[in-house]
Amino acid sequence: MTRRARAVALTALVLVAIAVLELPDRDPAPRGAPTARATPTATATPPGPPPRASRAQINAQDRLTHAQRTREQRQVAARRLLDHLPLELAGVRIDVAGIAPDRRRTLLELRPGSRGRDFALDLYRQALATYGDSGRAYQPHLVP
Repeated sequence: MTRRARAVALTALVLVAIAVLELPDRDPAPRGAPTARATPTATATPPGPPPRASRAQINAQDRLTHAQRTREQRQVAARRLLDHLPLELAGVRIDVAGIAPDRRRTLLELRPGSRGRDFALDLYRQALATYGDSGRAYQPHLVP
């Protein structure tokens, strides 16, 4: 072999070695054969704490106009019975149960106990009168 042929062969060998080193790993098992090689799985890292918001940013979320604040104060003032709930009188329990389906009134749960429905409704009306509440802001619901 001539000197030139040796140089070409050596260059070719180096290029092949470089190409083989840069190839991704191949599975030596034949196709269709099960492999014992484990597949890498991504591990979920727990999310970190949320970024801290300043007091001004937090308070800015709940800003109300003067008109909104006045309207809310009027609505709360009109519901005088609400301040005294839950209320239990003569075996009848009156408590807040949620928002009525019309989404404007408060749903009140009346549990008449052993005295009956009529007695519970009478007691509810007496409680409204005692606290000076019109009762228009509530929807009473009798529960056995």
